[in-house]
Amino acid sequence: MERIGLLVIEADPLRREGLVSCLSHEKDITVVGAGDDLIEGLGRIRAGAPPDVVVINADHPDMQTPRMWALLRLTPPHSRILATTAGSDVSLVELLITVGVTVLWRAQSRAGELADGVRMAGMGQLHYDLELLHAFRTALV
Repeated sequence: MERIGLLVIEADPLRREGLVSCLSHEKDITVVGAGDDLIEGLGRIRAGAPPDVVVINADHPDMQTPRMWALLRLTPPHSRILATTAGSDVSLVELLITVGVTVLWRAQSRAGELADGVRMAGMGQLHYDLELLHAFRTALV
């Protein structure tokens, strides 16, 4: 079984450490780095091999512009992105779909569920949380 190299980008130190700790226990996931913002995360990517998957908190204020997502997509061109969001901002969900996030996951998920999302992203499977898509579709009508 091939291991998935994972980079975690999360501003909240407790949440970041929790994600790293939980996901490090998965047999097929190797956390290759963690950072508190996109700039630190991109620096870690440049310093080593690009991760297979980047998990990032899309609700962070720094991630509210297409420019930041484009920067993330261009720097590790072969990395896939799993974005977590609370789902309350429909325009953010639209942005995430538009910029080509591989997996869109609810921030309220349990660690084991998130690990499944990392695996989906690692295999290149597009997956968008149905509740988030439903809220997005309802807002468009």
